[in-house]
Amino acid sequence: MIIMKVKGEKNITWPEARHVLMTKEKEQELGYEQKRALEHLNKFSKMAKKDLKELVDSLSRIEKLNDRHIATIISFMPSKKEEINMLFANEHIILSDSDKSEILKLIKPFL
Repeated sequence: MIIMKVKGEKNITWPEARHVLMTKEKEQELGYEQKRALEHLNKFSKMAKKDLKELVDSLSRIEKLNDRHIATIISFMPSKKEEINMLFANEHIILSDSDKSEILKLIKPFL
């Protein structure tokens, strides 16, 4: 059984998680859950690092969004306002229609 130590916690996007697991896979054999997670991320998260940084920087300009919100948005890449509503249904944040439109405008080139 492979055991990895938790060194800390940080909200990251699916593309970042994919990169972390791919790096770990080169260093050592991944555990069952890590292999399944990497398979899932390879299937649903193909954003390049350059694009990821650009999108994170763009979304960071929306003042209401924190790191966790940005990670959620990038991980799920919503394409409609209704999808943004679902992502933030249990959050203590109120996004205006203009905020949602701005998010969708920023995401669109990366879909």
